[in-house]
Amino acid sequence: FQVSGLWVLMSGLILFGLFGAGGLSYDTLMGVNPCPMALVIRACYLVFFAYLVMGSAQFIRGGGVSRILFWIGWILAFGFAAFGSSAEIIQDDVCPIVQTAGLNIPMCYISLALCIAIAGLYVIVQHRPSR
Repeated sequence: FQVSGLWVLMSGLILFGLFGAGGLSYDTLMGVNPCPMALVIRACYLVFFAYLVMGSAQFIRGGGVSRILFWIGWILAFGFAAFGSSAEIIQDDVCPIVQTAGLNIPMCYISLALCIAIAGLYVIVQHRPSR
C-alpha cells in the first residue's frame, strides 16, 4: 500500500471511530452508559467490529480483498450511524451521549460524520494515480 497524507488522515479517522466505539463498548460491558441493542447484541459492539474491519483493510495487500473488507466495515458502521441518527432525530435519547465543551452530542452523529468523511477520503485515495 502507498502511504500519503490523505491515507494517514483517513486512517486517523478510522482509529478515532475505533477508539470511540471501543470506549463505548467497554462502558457498556461495565454497565455505564450502555448502548442500544441490535437484535441480540449491543450496537456498539457491531460498530467497533465495523471500524476494526475498515482499519484492518488498510493493511491488507491485494486491492480486491482490501476493498471488499473496507466496504463491508463501512456499510455496517454507516448503517448503524444513519439508523441511530434518524432514530435520535425522531425519538430523541436513543444514542449514547458525549459531553464535550458543554454540549451533549449523540455518538451516532459523530459516527455518521466520520463515516461520510472516511468514505470520501477512501474514494480519493483509491483513485489517485500511484507515483
